[in-house]
Amino acid sequence: MNIRNQYCPNENCNFHLLKLNGNIVIHSRVQSRFRCNRCHKTWVAHRNKMHFGLKSGERKVIVTGYLLREQGMTIRKAAETLKVSPSTILRFKRRLLDFCFFA
Repeated sequence: MNIRNQYCPNENCNFHLLKLNGNIVIHSRVQSRFRCNRCHKTWVAHRNKMHFGLKSGERKVIVTGYLLREQGMTIRKAAETLKVSPSTILRFKRRLLDFCFFA
């Protein structure tokens, strides 16, 4: 948890996108949450990461991209390899497309 890289994501806050102004504090160490003291908005540290909102970690998403693109696996074969459902592989693939890691 690095507080130096955090900024307020609230567009209505006067400290939006400003770092190291003293307005960011740790809200929860367990969940890696931060809070802006000015607008009281809270957020998780990995809100801009590829695996945000997924139950699987970022590594599993990247491995999915590797299997599909570099190894030429089908979605079903990749799902069997990673022991997840094919719909999960499709969700990972969509996430990779959104982050421009997969074409």
